[in-house]
Amino acid sequence: MSIFDVDNPRLGIRLREASGSHSVIRLPRNESLRILPQTGMMKLFNALVTCEALSRKSLERGESRRTFGDDNSGGAPMYSCVGVQASRFGGVVQCSPCFASLSNEHWTTIIEMARRAESALESFADTAVLRQLAAAKQVVKFKTLSAPYSHHRVKYFGAIAFGCNVFL
Repeated sequence: MSIFDVDNPRLGIRLREASGSHSVIRLPRNESLRILPQTGMMKLFNALVTCEALSRKSLERGESRRTFGDDNSGGAPMYSCVGVQASRFGGVVQCSPCFASLSNEHWTTIIEMARRAESALESFADTAVLRQLAAAKQVVKFKTLSAPYSHHRVKYFGAIAFGCNVFL
């Protein structure tokens, strides 16, 4: 891993594999902030809080699979995944049924944030990686994050995951 310049917020961190491609990219601070909504953080925050409320379920999955959180932060540990998910019965679920009541405004906010994240990926990822993604999409035709009952979707990402008071 190489840090190009810790004082310059325009430069990030990259890990170069033996093959020459970068498997880990930490975006520069300015690019990371550009992914966030232009109209303010509250729209994104409200959309994610609504997703959390809709998907609220117990995180206790037995002693061997314990989810750890910060008990002093004022809330139970919670994490959510919005988007394409594997079905327990085989195949893929385009979107978890618990998010069916999420408003179009919240979906638009989430989709636009994911699109900006993909734009950052396209700006910093190696050309070979982008070609592999495009080739994989043609061969497998994998599903990507999209709002229900809408034609708006992202190019590469299947889902976004986020947590509140949890160590993932």
